[in-house]
Amino acid sequence: MTPSHDPPLQPPVEVALARVVPTLPTAPPGRRLAYEPKFDGHRLLIFRLGDTVRMQARSGRIVTRAFPDLEAAARPLPPGTVLDGEVVVWAGGRTDFAAVQKRAFAASESRAGRLARELPASYATGVRAGSWGDSECDHLRLSRPETCVRHVPPWLDFP
Repeated sequence: MTPSHDPPLQPPVEVALARVVPTLPTAPPGRRLAYEPKFDGHRLLIFRLGDTVRMQARSGRIVTRAFPDLEAAARPLPPGTVLDGEVVVWAGGRTDFAAVQKRAFAASESRAGRLARELPASYATGVRAGSWGDSECDHLRLSRPETCVRHVPPWLDFP
């Protein structure tokens, strides 16, 4: 039997969400904490499935068609890779949430393509959520990404 190159995580998946806490946690003795920046964008999971790329919004909605520029940039990823990050659009040296909203809800392929040219998207991630055949990631729970942290290759840092 030929192994599947699909990751153990298939869209849609429920993602972990940030929560408000009254104070910052402190690290246990001998351990360190890491914090991630919160960009003014949309949470986006990228699944490299066999010959395709699928993108899932935080809500579970598949939004691949809305981001053809990110889909093309994700194609070189190895099949089975799953990324968890945030899509942003930069304008005037800062992220523009309204522009991301406009991109996310592009209803037609032609509108999505035009918006990709006018408002190019960037994808911020530092974690590879999973990869086919990576035993550490086979049963990853997105609510505990520290169980499988991998750095994304620099060529995925979209300008």
